[in-house]
Amino acid sequence: MSESLTDLEALAERSQGLLIDFLFVDLDLAFTFLRTAKLKKSTDANHCEAALRKARAALDAVRHFQERITDESERHKIQARSDKLQADIDAFQECANRSISPSRSASRAASCQRSKRRYGDSLPRALRSEALDGRAGLCSELRLLAAVLILMPL
Repeated sequence: MSESLTDLEALAERSQGLLIDFLFVDLDLAFTFLRTAKLKKSTDANHCEAALRKARAALDAVRHFQERITDESERHKIQARSDKLQADIDAFQECANRSISPSRSASRAASCQRSKRRYGDSLPRALRSEALDGRAGLCSELRLLAAVLILMPL
């Protein structure tokens, strides 16, 4: 009986260690998502918002599980780090303002219009409509470029 109790205690201790490691890794990931959002704020508002949502989701997961930590010292470290993340997320509001620069958006739309004039109906309809959308991202532009290169005479 005491052997199984010792095994259970060892398992509980290992479980606590894994939970603590998981929460610290999740916090690291959330800070990485926040840095990504900050980097993308002026070039890709959708990517910025997605990264910020992921940072908030990671923070929510940490807040949910941190109460299960039995070691007070470790719980306080995680609490302090999650409070710092929350403060950083709250301070970062550029994504909410959709701060993609107008000049960059305008140049992307102009580029799409030039492609439309040059290649017109020779592009497949799905590529043409998606690529000419002013909100199209880099993937759409790359697909358009690939289609143009395929259709271009050698």
